[in-house]
Amino acid sequence: MSKADEMVEEFDIPIWDKNKQLELGICFECGKRKAKFQCDYITGKTFDLYGKGVIKESTCDKYLCEKCTNKLNKRDYCKEHFEELKKR
Repeated sequence: MSKADEMVEEFDIPIWDKNKQLELGICFECGKRKAKFQCDYITGKTFDLYGKGVIKESTCDKYLCEKCTNKLNKRDYCKEHFEELKKR
């Protein structure tokens, strides 16, 4: 069992340390609940030097819990990027 699996579903006090959130798999939006999703917003493109030289899309990847994720077209978005998409 991993450390993230052993932890409780929700913390009493939000964890705002980003390194601790990554380590424990905590939602970046609320800082309280276990993350189950990552933001799928495309932030740019990268060149895969180790593969076949394919250009890949890179995404935001912020950890999000079920309550904080914003769904759109079967994708998950953080609050910041969801608002940005609504403006388009």
